[in-house]
Amino acid sequence: MNTTETFHPNLRERKKVKLRELMINTALELFTKRGYDETTIDDIVAKIEISKRTFFRYFETKEDVAIAWYDQLVEKAQKTLDSNLSNETPTKIIKFLFSDFISMYENDRKHFLAIETLIAKTPSIRAKKMDKLIQCSNQINRLLENKIGATSRKIFKNHLIITFIIGIFTVSIDTWVSYNGKENLSKLVDQGFKLIENNKIL
Repeated sequence: MNTTETFHPNLRERKKVKLRELMINTALELFTKRGYDETTIDDIVAKIEISKRTFFRYFETKEDVAIAWYDQLVEKAQKTLDSNLSNETPTKIIKFLFSDFISMYENDRKHFLAIETLIAKTPSIRAKKMDKLIQCSNQINRLLENKIGATSRKIFKNHLIITFIIGIFTVSIDTWVSYNGKENLSKLVDQGFKLIENNKIL
């Protein structure tokens, strides 16, 4: 009997999470240093000293590992809804969530600028990113529905709000990348919110 796992039933799961994070960070490091096309899955697994079979347990393609860190959006949404902010309106909750996500970019500007520049230059990753954001949108909407309850009308409205805000987020990042990070990302996002609010969309 493995006594470690007996006393720490979540140890195996924590190891899986750490390995997944290591794979994502290693892949992004190689992509930004060597280039996406120049980096192979063999390069990634060799760097971490794991098998390709292990890699494919976590990710189906190279594109999937490149945008996997966007899952943090859903994780942050869950934490936000578990906090006191759950008493706020869905619009305020979602705005706070994306503002919090943007602060992650600003805290490691060079790293995220390199990643988003890579995504902007690589059509296959950009397509995966958009798919991932749609998935995140659907998951966040379900979290809101489960937390605060919703009629079909509210579900529609919440989903519409999330979609608008993801649009603001995406366009702000595209603008930020096009100016090589010289624009203030938070200000771009705030401008997007103000434009929509002034037109009474939200």
